[in-house]
Amino acid sequence: MSAEFVLTGVKEIDAKLKAMGAENGTASVKKALRQATRKAMKEVVLPASREAVPVRTGALKKSLTVRKAQFKNPRNKVGHSVIVRPKAFESGKDYYPAFVEYGTPRMEARSYIREPLDRMASAVWRVVHAALRSTIARNWGK
Repeated sequence: MSAEFVLTGVKEIDAKLKAMGAENGTASVKKALRQATRKAMKEVVLPASREAVPVRTGALKKSLTVRKAQFKNPRNKVGHSVIVRPKAFESGKDYYPAFVEYGTPRMEARSYIREPLDRMASAVWRVVHAALRSTIARNWGK
């Protein structure tokens, strides 16, 4: 269970990133994208998710973290996810985060990952955009 932010588009940044890749290799471009998406998820979505999570014991709130997104075909994809830390709950209670996020027939869903990401999407984009602009200016100054 996670919410992901995957970066695509914006012609101006795309052109600069292609130029960076040609000069310095794609590893530097991917590194800049990874850093930008991680920063956005940690600064924007993670705090919003922690604020939105219902608190009984606090275990679910403490278990939220940001990790690199996993893709079936990772070629040309970069992103980060807000996730519930693996093994954060004792055996037999690992279903609890999904029940809270998606609900059950007897319990209404209280989305603490998807809803904050949807609500904060423009703020996430602004942080990623600013981080990429800063990286481009700092490293390639063009």
